[in-house]
Amino acid sequence: MLKKTLLSEAFCMDCRWKAFNTIFHVSSSKSKYKIGDEKYVLKQGDSIYFDSTKPHAFRNPGKDTAVAIWTGTPWGPVDES
Repeated sequence: MLKKTLLSEAFCMDCRWKAFNTIFHVSSSKSKYKIGDEKYVLKQGDSIYFDSTKPHAFRNPGKDTAVAIWTGTPWGPVDES
């Protein structure tokens, strides 16, 4: 799965997804991320990798539209039954 997202002021404030490894790449502007108790500021060209079963949040702190590309991969084989 690969998704391009335009981050609004508050896109996801308390997300928790199924068993995925997730990578966010900021392709324009900047955005703030909180994963568990850790906080990060990512600028254009930065990326972050994390376990998306942990509580996480992200938002655009600025006035410019932030663009992030993200992908998630399951931890193991996907049951297709």
